[in-house]
Amino acid sequence: MFYKRLTAVPSDMLDIIEHDWRSAGNQFNVDFKIYSTYNDAILDLNAWTTCGGANDFDVDNHGFPGKCGPTSEVDGQYINMNLAAEGQADVAIYVQNATAPEELFSLPDWENELENYMTSNPDEAKKLGLCWNLPNRDSRRACWRACKNGEHSNNLGALKLCRNLKQKGQIWKSTEYAIASEVEEGEEHEKKIKLTHGLGNDEGLPNLGTY
Repeated sequence: MFYKRLTAVPSDMLDIIEHDWRSAGNQFNVDFKIYSTYNDAILDLNAWTTCGGANDFDVDNHGFPGKCGPTSEVDGQYINMNLAAEGQADVAIYVQNATAPEELFSLPDWENELENYMTSNPDEAKKLGLCWNLPNRDSRRACWRACKNGEHSNNLGALKLCRNLKQKGQIWKSTEYAIASEVEEGEEHEKKIKLTHGLGNDEGLPNLGTY
């Protein structure tokens, strides 16, 4: 989600985002808009149309984005730094300063070089970890960056992000392998089981009737 500020940022902006999602100084379509992609935020396209949940004091540590949604209210997606049963405690917040020089937002050389190397040498890349299995380039880069920082420092946040993204890479790899195996070894025409399938050939089995 991309929160785009339209008016001056209040001094307690981080508190609003993390803990106190409210309308005072944070009014939807007056002080801010929300978008699903960075490009939409830059071009002011497809802004979210619904934003509820502000001033919901019944929820402890009720943060961004409240109950806001692209077209309707969405429950349970707000930041909850108190690790309660509801909300999201595993989050990352990034801030872009519109007055900062453009070069600050460019990817470092090592990330570009790593991406180019990995893309050109997939067999070698796969040996370097599960980050490679993530289908989205930005996710791969985030995974490599987090692992590089987390596994060689005391940055527990980076290490946690590294492990979480690696797990997602493992899930993606396993899912894609299962789909490919089913296509290769699954059912033939008229739902007959292929000879190469783990269940084997169904010819010669007793007819158990129709259920």
